[in-house]
Amino acid sequence: MRVIMNTELIYLKDNNLKQVTAKLIKMETTEQGQYCIFDQSVFYPKGGGQACDVGTISNDSKVVFDISYTGFHEGQVLHYGDFKDFQFAEGSSWELKIDPAVRLTNSKGHTAGHLVHLVMEELVPELTATKGHHFPKDAYIRFDGLTNVDRDELILKANENIKKYIDEGFPVKSEILSLDQLKKLVKNIPFNLPEDKPLRTIAIGEYFPVPCGGTHLNDLSELKSATITKIKHKKGNTVVGYAFD
Repeated sequence: MRVIMNTELIYLKDNNLKQVTAKLIKMETTEQGQYCIFDQSVFYPKGGGQACDVGTISNDSKVVFDISYTGFHEGQVLHYGDFKDFQFAEGSSWELKIDPAVRLTNSKGHTAGHLVHLVMEELVPELTATKGHHFPKDAYIRFDGLTNVDRDELILKANENIKKYIDEGFPVKSEILSLDQLKKLVKNIPFNLPEDKPLRTIAIGEYFPVPCGGTHLNDLSELKSATITKIKHKKGNTVVGYAFD
């Protein structure tokens, strides 16, 4: 039985790299469409509350295909596109290039989400973040627990702190760790850590690290703004909506 190798996830090590040369492992046609798998990729696949990267793949013969969606399955990044009847050669080299504007928007949303997480747990320590949804039109962080603090006052204070951190321009640090290392550093370990990806943490400045496999800004000064827009209670949870630019 042939063993297919996992895709090396370049974005976990370098958020700034926008293109890479990779070797084709295989191309598949399914009911969901056509996709290519490469030995490594700069494309972030949809998941973890973040939208996917889009972009192009091209070869030395000037053949270019748009990549309109990227997903993740069993350790591999699936690069979807309309490849028609093109004959891909296994092991051939392709230049993978993401759309930098889409990456920037997605990274802003994810970094802003971590900032909201940080500020909310500072102001209301009894809350524990359990889910992030970092899409531009309906971004939110869901926390386990409820708060009795006046919501309008909490929003006002939280946004003051968010602005302060952005103005300070704290760096956003990442580190790839083993599970044992993660348990020593992180106070709340998610139950659903991926088994087919390297484990990585993200930390804003010197504040506590949290497990995260998404893409991020280099520092908070790259955010023009991040603002909590609403706080609501739902089924024993506190849901904090936010906007970013």
